[in-house]
Amino acid sequence: MTIKLEKDMKLKAMGLALMIGSVVITAQAHHSLAILDMSKPTAVKGVLRAVEFKNPHSRFALDGKNAKGEMVTWDFESLPPAGFRQAEIKRADFAQAIGQEVTINGFVARDGSPIGLMLKMTFMDGKSISVGVSR
Repeated sequence: MTIKLEKDMKLKAMGLALMIGSVVITAQAHHSLAILDMSKPTAVKGVLRAVEFKNPHSRFALDGKNAKGEMVTWDFESLPPAGFRQAEIKRADFAQAIGQEVTINGFVARDGSPIGLMLKMTFMDGKSISVGVSR
């Protein structure tokens, strides 16, 4: 039984890795990740305004501050809905936090534009959802 669980976990991990890889490939075809500063992981704290689970990327609107301290609405992208489902994460897991303060960890635009790639969201109660490997 332990061997089966171990094998299932490895298959899920491989599936998630493949899904994240496909998102990166799709994102590069859709628009280049070169606009993001992948050398500098960033945390943005703010109020979650909207969650969109649609292809090719799920999107998260967050009202938070930019590097200049100005309030802006951030547009974070992440996995497509199928990627979240494969990781057993549902839209409702995020939707419950709409209107509440969250922290999004990921990578943001090099030029200061309020856009980014979300790898982790931490909720007010300290729980978090991670969709990638943190650096």
